Amino acid sequence: TVDEPLPKGKQWRAVHAACAGGTVPPDVLAFALQILPGEVEVVNESGNLPIHIASFAPPDEANIMPEIGSGRPLKMLLDMNAKAATKSNRKGRLALHLALASGKTWNSGVREILKAFPEATRMRDPVTLLYPFMLAACENEGSAVYSDEDETVKAIERPVDNKQLEHGKGGAELASINTIYSLLRAAPKFISESKSDAEKCFLWRSRKELAAERDQLKDKLFTVETDLRKRMTAVELQDIEDKKKQEMAHKQEEERHSRANHLELSAQTNAKVINTIGGAMMTLKDTGL
Repeated sequence: TVDEPLPKGKQWRAVHAACAGGTVPPDVLAFALQILPGEVEVVNESGNLPIHIASFAPPDEANIMPEIGSGRPLKMLLDMNAKAATKSNRKGRLALHLALASGKTWNSGVREILKAFPEATRMRDPVTLLYPFMLAACENEGSAVYSDEDETVKAIERPVDNKQLEHGKGGAELASINTIYSLLRAAPKFISESKSDAEKCFLWRSRKELAAERDQLKDKLFTVETDLRKRMTAVELQDIEDKKKQEMAHKQEEERHSRANHLELSAQTNAKVINTIGGAMMTLKDTGL
C-alpha cells in the first residue's frame, strides 16, 4: 500500500510524486492537492517541499506534453502555499534556484515564483554560487543539469532545438534573454550595489530553520528510541546499558590518558624553562652581576 515505507525509509506521497514532471499532467497534481492539501507543506526525506520538486522538474521541452512546463504546477502550489517560495531545501536552494537550474524560463514558472518571493533575485544559489540572473544565463548553454538529490553535476547532451517546441525557431534564445532581463528588472539596484542585506537576512532565517529542523529530528529520534525500548526485553535493555557504561568508561579512560600526557608535557616544558633560568642566573653570578 502507499502507506508502507519505500526503500531507505522513504514515504510515498501523492502531491510530491505528482510534482515530479515527466509525463504526469498538471491535472493529476490538481487532484492530489484537492484530496491531500496538507502535503503542500510537508518536507520529504530528501529535505524538499513539493514546490522544490516541481521547480526542479524538467521544463516542458524535455517532456512529452508541453503543458507540463507552462508553470501551471508551480502556480497551483504557490496559490495554496505562497510562503513555500521563501523556504530553502536541505541544501539551501530556493525554488527559484531550482527552477532556473532545471531550465525553466520566465513564462514556464519563474514569474510565479518571483511574485511570491521577489527578494530571491538577490540571493545566491548555494550549489553553484551564482545569482539567479547568472543561472538563467548559464542555462542557455544547456550543457549540464544539477541533481538536487545527490548534489552532483551531470553533463548531458541536449538536442539543439529543445526549446523550439514552444517558442519556435530562435525561441530558446529569446526565452532565455527575456528571463535574464526580467530577473534584472526585478532587482534594478542589484547590478549597481556591491552589498545586499536581503541575502544576509535570508541566511539568518535559514539558520533558524535548520536549528528548528535539528530540534525536530532530535525529538523524532527520541520518540523512535523510546518506541524501540518498549519492544525490547529486559535482557536486551541491560545489554544496551552495559555497552553504554563500557563506552563511557573507555571514553573517560581516554580523557584521563590525554590529560596525563598533557600534564607530563607541561612538566617537561616547565623543567626546561627552570633549567634555562637557573643557568642564566649562574652565568650572571659568575660574571659578578
